[in-house]
Amino acid sequence: MLRVSADALDFALAHVERHGDTDILPPAFEYQAIRHSWGEVRAHLSDQDLDTWSVRPSRQCLSPKGQLGFRAATQLDPLDTLIYTALVYEIGVDIEQSRVPRADGIVLSHRFGPDMSGRLYSREFSFETFRRRSLEAASSNPDGWVALTDIADFYQRIYAHRLENALNEAAPKDHARVIAKLLNKWNLGVSYGVPVGPAASRLLAELCITDVDFALLGENVVYCRYSDDYRVFAETRPRVLEQLTLLANVLHQNHGLTLQEAKTEIVPAAEFVRRFRETDAQQERRVLESNFHELLDRLGIDTYATIDYDDLDPDQQQAVDELNLADIVTDQITRDERVDPALTGFALRRLSQVGQVSPQLAELLLDHIQELTLVYRDVVSALPVAEPPGSPGYERLMQRALSLLDHPSLAHLEYYRVWLLTLFQDTNAAQFGSWQTLYGDLPDPLTRRELVLAMGYARNQAWVRTRKHSVFDFGAWERRAYLTAASCLPADEASHWYRSLNPRLDELERWVVAWAKENPLR
Repeated sequence: MLRVSADALDFALAHVERHGDTDILPPAFEYQAIRHSWGEVRAHLSDQDLDTWSVRPSRQCLSPKGQLGFRAATQLDPLDTLIYTALVYEIGVDIEQSRVPRADGIVLSHRFGPDMSGRLYSREFSFETFRRRSLEAASSNPDGWVALTDIADFYQRIYAHRLENALNEAAPKDHARVIAKLLNKWNLGVSYGVPVGPAASRLLAELCITDVDFALLGENVVYCRYSDDYRVFAETRPRVLEQLTLLANVLHQNHGLTLQEAKTEIVPAAEFVRRFRETDAQQERRVLESNFHELLDRLGIDTYATIDYDDLDPDQQQAVDELNLADIVTDQITRDERVDPALTGFALRRLSQVGQVSPQLAELLLDHIQELTLVYRDVVSALPVAEPPGSPGYERLMQRALSLLDHPSLAHLEYYRVWLLTLFQDTNAAQFGSWQTLYGDLPDPLTRRELVLAMGYARNQAWVRTRKHSVFDFGAWERRAYLTAASCLPADEASHWYRSLNPRLDELERWVVAWAKENPLR
């Protein structure tokens, strides 16, 4: 029998509220309902015997990865997410102690380092850390050679049995057993894969290939790694090829994993340095990011908080203006070269934070949306900043945003629709959409859930009322959206209907109803 601690659950909710339940899809609104009844939720979850926990329906969709690639993203049920995150949090120290020491500067990804904000991984390690370490290693021997490679479909192909063995060696047996059971249930009995999206999965993926790290070190291979990306360094080309072959063999023999041929190459160290040293744009981005965080620290503003530009004094506004983020975004969009998604996304997020997205920039973003698909969610988040409700151009901008549902570069993925429709979960924006028509035209469950919420915000009582008797025909995710949307009905009608449903609702649905009654869409 295993029960998760209340403290771990507190951390898990803080993590989701601050950093999201997935790094790909919008956070589920249910976490607001969970926070509303947190004392009851925490008591319920911490009292569960997780050996007998029945996993709840998750949802999946393809999301863009690179210019032409895709990945399958998973959004677990909110209660499953809290349990999963809390379990991994409880064994994070054990897993970290089993890995190559962080001080060695070799494994530079997802080092366990939780903080009070709910952050799960240390800020000291990032892909930028990996890039700098790779350049240092290559520069130390300019006549040497470097192999670049990564694992093909890493998260999706992690073998469940190997991961369970690694958990048994690194963590308490009860946690290893329960996590293995959860993964098996989420995978419907398929013996490979961890959910792509939840932060907890990253630490399990790291643990799974720790044996590969130690195998390479045992053969005196000089390398560094960030998640599934490897850089191998050696004096000669034959030697680096030999070490690359060793890596491929260990991955295949131990885990059935393979290297991506298209992303594998061997280059002279001097060429590697020329190719991967900082470009001017990357240097500018690092300086901008550093300056921005220094500015926020000086002003006493939380990095993750929403900043109202008008609340800053003139000197503070000048300091923000000097970052020239809007000019950088404009330059990225209008230049002939491919947009740098890291720099553009960073600048858009910061501009949104400080309320400096102009209507002109918003129009430019929509004009060039085809080139901005890799920062699509940052574009969507910036639009209401440019034209907030009540502003002269608000309706026009929302109508133009809604037209993206038919955009030839976006209409093929639910991912784009889900992010776009978050704009219309607002009583002001929801009035602009023909939600009933779209509900009939777009049959996928992810989109329909967002449309149901939009109809609630639009106070479409007629649509809601006609479906009161078929509420249990909805799937789990759409039903919770419908329960929320039904709060647009007159108070007495909604309250009576909610009471009649209560015996048939599950725990999360009852917490959603409790929250919706306190925060009705009317």
